[in-house]
Parts: sequence; structure tokens; C-alpha cells
Amino acid sequence: MSLLLPSTLLALACSTLGAAAQAPASPAAQTPAKLDEQRYDHFGTGIAPGPWLELSTVLADPASHVGKPLRLSGPITAVCQVKGCWMHLGSEASPVMVKFQDYAFFVPKDATGKVAILEGSMSLKQETVEQTRHYLEDAGKHEEAAKITEGRKLYHFVATGVAIEKLKRLDSARFDHFGAGISEGEWTAIDKVLADPSSFVGKPLRLGGAIREVCQVKGCWMQLGTPEQTVFVKFQDYAFFVPKDAAGKLVVIDGSMQWKQETVEQTRHYLEDAGKQEEAAKITEGRKLLHFVARGAAIEKAPSFDPAQYESFGAPIAAGPYVPVETVLDDPASYVGKALRLGGPVSSVCQVKGCWMHLGSEANPVMVKFKDYAFFVPKDGAGRHGVLEGALAWKQETVEQTRHYLEDAGKHEEAAKITEGRKILHFVASGAALSKR
Repeated sequence: MSLLLPSTLLALACSTLGAAAQAPASPAAQTPAKLDEQRYDHFGTGIAPGPWLELSTVLADPASHVGKPLRLSGPITAVCQVKGCWMHLGSEASPVMVKFQDYAFFVPKDATGKVAILEGSMSLKQETVEQTRHYLEDAGKHEEAAKITEGRKLYHFVATGVAIEKLKRLDSARFDHFGAGISEGEWTAIDKVLADPSSFVGKPLRLGGAIREVCQVKGCWMQLGTPEQTVFVKFQDYAFFVPKDAAGKLVVIDGSMQWKQETVEQTRHYLEDAGKQEEAAKITEGRKLLHFVARGAAIEKAPSFDPAQYESFGAPIAAGPYVPVETVLDDPASYVGKALRLGGPVSSVCQVKGCWMHLGSEANPVMVKFKDYAFFVPKDGAGRHGVLEGALAWKQETVEQTRHYLEDAGKHEEAAKITEGRKILHFVASGAALSKR
């Protein structure tokens, strides 16, 4: 039997250890896990799974977080439009300026409205006038940059890694997005919420309806619903505003809703913001309203009417924006009884004289008639796009009226089966325009 000498054993041990040291690391050891890559896009070193702090929590006590390692999450409210080399988190009035360590990575220039998670550290920084102007110019805000006479004092965050939530938004060709934006999906119509508010209070809610009013000072709040039943909308952490001219447009918001008793001072303040100084002066009691805190909003872009592309009937319609018929059908209560410029596809026309037409789908149309029977439209107008000026009202048709309109449309078999009149939106138009063929 041969014996291994101590020196031989030592050599074998060293050889074994050396081999172990040279063995390649497993893929799991080489690549740290990242937050769900189906949900997030990663930049820089990326973001590993684990807890983070919401921006609102950090800004409630920033001194406790300055100069320390920090993992932070919040809505992106601006991005450098030159390279994507910086971004803002939180309120545009006083944002956290995020830059990327060693200029090592950039983020997409269209990331505004998405939610980001960052790792790095934060400090308070006094910008020079030149720096503040430079950042505003990078954001495409040239007029604002030109007015700067003093540098901003902001929290600056240097990020080693970033994860940006993937967000398939509501059609960006149709909607402008604000705050965290709005992802694709259904929403609850304002009239359904107002019919039974208790079923929605305190729960996550995606709400859609026409904007009735907007703060005329900053665009920092808006109202949905009717004067009798109002939903008052504010924006989470004062992180974003909406255009002051957005009244009448469709908005979709994500957030939650609560009943709130306003003080006299609050009610007066909001009325003054809306330009209603006389009404504000008469307030002796605060309103009790539904208040909605939105983390994101999407506002429908107003399509514009170009008379050169249309054939005109009745009173001429000037160039300008109109409300799409689908927006009105989503929230008719916000438009009934008001002067309205309405646009949408013509789905049916009276085949006897052209004295009425349907706008929108045949399953749920708006019945359009022409004021004082003063003009008609071509009987072959179905399939064209129509723009109208006039007023909208609900109307309960009799059985005879519903049958008459169906017969006028050449739908004799359908007319014969009618046993109940339709309740339908009727639009009386003083002027109409149909897209040229």
C-alpha cells in the first residue's frame, strides 16, 4: 500500500483550491436579478427586487434622506429632449432633478408620464442662472428659460440605475397624457359614478368624463360632472397640472375618490381660481363634494375643423376645434342643453329628403335634425365625416316617430317590428359640414 506524504497532500489541496477558484461563476451569480423585466425597462445598473420609498414620503422629510443611499419611486414629469440625459420626478413647480452617474446612460425622451424607480443619492443644490436656463432649454421651454434671472434651488438625485415602468398608453394620437399617464383599458363613466358614489368611494378608480371647469391660475385642479353633482379633481403631490383651456374635453383619470367637506375659505379659493369672484364673495358655507386625487390623466386632443375640406350646409361653420361624438356619448349629461360643435362619422341619412342624419354608430346614434327645416344634406352622405353646430337634448320618440325615421332610412322591415319608441339624443343643427368626397 503506498502512502501519500504530507507534501503530496498539500500539493493536491492547493491544486483543488486553484481549480475551484478558476471555475466560472454560474449565470445567476454573474447577473444580479432585476425587477420584473416584463414590467420594467432597466437603464444603467438597473434595479434589483426590493423595497423603495415613494417620492412623497421622501419629500415630506428630505433632510432624513440627503447624502444617504436611497431607492426612490415617482412619476417622471419631464425629460431632456436633447439626449435624455436628465429627468424630473414629481411636481414641475419644484421637481427632483435626476442625473445619471458619470453620464453613463440616458433614458428615453418620451418617458414623461411613466413611473420610475431610482437607486443613488440625493443632495440639495443651488443651480446657477446658466444651469437653470440650460435645463429649461433642454426641455424645449425656451420662452421660460429666457425669463430666468435666478437659479433654482432643487434636490438633485444622482442615479446609478433606473427602472421605468412599461406603459402601453391610451392612444397617444387621441390623448395627451399628464402625470403618470393612463394605460390602455376601460374606464367608468362619470354618470355611472354619480348615480351611486358610495360604491366607488375609497376604492381604486379609473374615471372618464367631460371636463366642466379648470383652475384658471395654474391648471392645478379640474371639475367633472354637473353643477349639482360635482367631482373635484386634484393631482397627487401637486406633481402635474392640466391645460387651462381643457374644459369640454374628455378626460380619463386614475386614482381614488372621497367625500370632503370644504371650509368656507377653500370653497371661496376654488371659485376665485375659476374666475368667479362675485360668486366667491357670497359664500357663507363650504361645499361638501366628491374629491378625486389623480396620479395620472389623459385628456382627449381636440380635433380641428378645416372648412376647406368640407361642403357646407345651413349657417357656415368657422374653423376651429369640435367635440367628437364618441366623447359626447361617453358623458352626454355634460353636453345636454349647451351650445355645442359636434363632429363624427355620418352613419345614416334620410332617403326621402335628406332632412335628418345619424352621427356615430347606428347602434347608438345621435339623431341630427336641421333648425327650422331650413336646409337638407345629400342623401348619399353616409360614410362622410360631419361637423355640426347647435344644441343637444334627450328625446323620447313615439312609436310612430321611430317607425317614420326607420322608413325614411329605407329600413321598412325593421320599422314594422317597432313596438316602443327610442329614447335618443337629438341634435338641432343651425349649420352642418360634410367632408368632401
